[in-house]
Amino acid sequence: MFDQDVFDIQSKVDVFITKPLNHDDLRDKWQDIRNDIAERQRMIEDEFERWNHYLFYLAEEDAANDISLKYKIEHDTVSSRKIVISTKDYRMGDFEEVIGRYIKYSFDDSVYMELEDFKKSSKIVKLINKG
Repeated sequence: MFDQDVFDIQSKVDVFITKPLNHDDLRDKWQDIRNDIAERQRMIEDEFERWNHYLFYLAEEDAANDISLKYKIEHDTVSSRKIVISTKDYRMGDFEEVIGRYIKYSFDDSVYMELEDFKKSSKIVKLINKG
């Protein structure tokens, strides 16, 4: 587990990364791991902290490539935000890389561009004003 004030708001964000799991272990144990995290999560009083848990399942390549299993895990609504990452994309102990890639978003200035020719459509304005 790694605790850090990721968003600079003086509240903890809990990040959990499993040990490397093979396909069978990931398939058979992901819910037990999630449930262990959920038990801890229920005890937290701070609302922000309680809902900002990230659980990374570190999976060997064959498990990380199982799209069906990955979808099932990552779309599960119990407890924390769950993300399956491949062992080939993670160096042990490199929490900062995981946080930077999956949690702490920043945008490059080149993403933004000016829309010089943007004009309101009078037809759209009329439609909006009718409702």
